[in-house]
Amino acid sequence: MSGPTAQGASPAYGAPAPAPATPPPPVWAPAGGPYLPNMRHDPWGLISFASRAVGFLLIFISALVIVAVVSYPGGCFVTGTPPSNCGLTWAANAATATLVGKLIAVLGLAALGFGSAVKLHYGLRSSSATTADEGRVLASERRANGALFIASIVLLVVVTLTVNVFPSLAVP
Repeated sequence: MSGPTAQGASPAYGAPAPAPATPPPPVWAPAGGPYLPNMRHDPWGLISFASRAVGFLLIFISALVIVAVVSYPGGCFVTGTPPSNCGLTWAANAATATLVGKLIAVLGLAALGFGSAVKLHYGLRSSSATTADEGRVLASERRANGALFIASIVLLVVVTLTVNVFPSLAVP
């Protein structure tokens, strides 16, 4: 079947067009805006932050272990001559604590270097919409993370070279 009756009754030529359907009611989330790209989840930023936080925490724990165990206990200074518990047993415990502290510090430095490298590689990218102020902030963050990465590598090399070169304790 063809013609006007095949599609239903057509409106008269002088009649106004039907009104569009009413829009849906407003919802909580806005339809869009310049802030939405920043609201996306960035796993690399979270990985970088978590790695650097763990690195700083491990370096703190290593310093705490070394200071707490390697320091002479108060009983060693009471009489001027060290009592029996401040002799070879203390030296062995201090050497072990220094080794454990160095191992924890190496793990912390590796985590710091990894976190700053992830931030440099994935997190600090500029786009065509980057303004001059944002470019300066990105450049300063790149310098800071690059310096942190290089410092962690240099400190790892220093710790590696000084493992047995400079023993931390001289056993009598």
